[in-house]
Amino acid sequence: FAATGYNGLAAILVALVFAGTNLLLIVFYIALTIFISAVIRSQSLAVGLGLGMLFGSSIINSIMLFAQEKYSWLKWNPFNFMNIKEQIPSLLNSPDMQMTAFDPGLGYWEMAIGILVYSVLIYLLTNWLFNKRDVALS
Repeated sequence: FAATGYNGLAAILVALVFAGTNLLLIVFYIALTIFISAVIRSQSLAVGLGLGMLFGSSIINSIMLFAQEKYSWLKWNPFNFMNIKEQIPSLLNSPDMQMTAFDPGLGYWEMAIGILVYSVLIYLLTNWLFNKRDVALS
């Protein structure tokens, strides 16, 4: 007995895809928050900025959508990658799951690899910065 409904896909598969996508985004947000914390030396301000970015990213994404029409290179902006959940229906070949009419210009796997690359780059930059500075707690 298997629950289906997304073009015949098992519900557990769809749930795992959503969970994996959310994990990618969480890793990216954590990398940004740790970077901000290392730069400004204040953990509470870093968490506040991270949460602000989490909730403000939809506004930034709306602005980027209009700017992306003129400047196609903006599709590689990390804020564009935060829309990866919008690409899950195309990944699962399920048009009945479409969430919005947003088209970031990239496919799911391009966005997933982009998130991972940006997360690694931000982590390496944070590690370099942390080792360069005296970041003693104050």
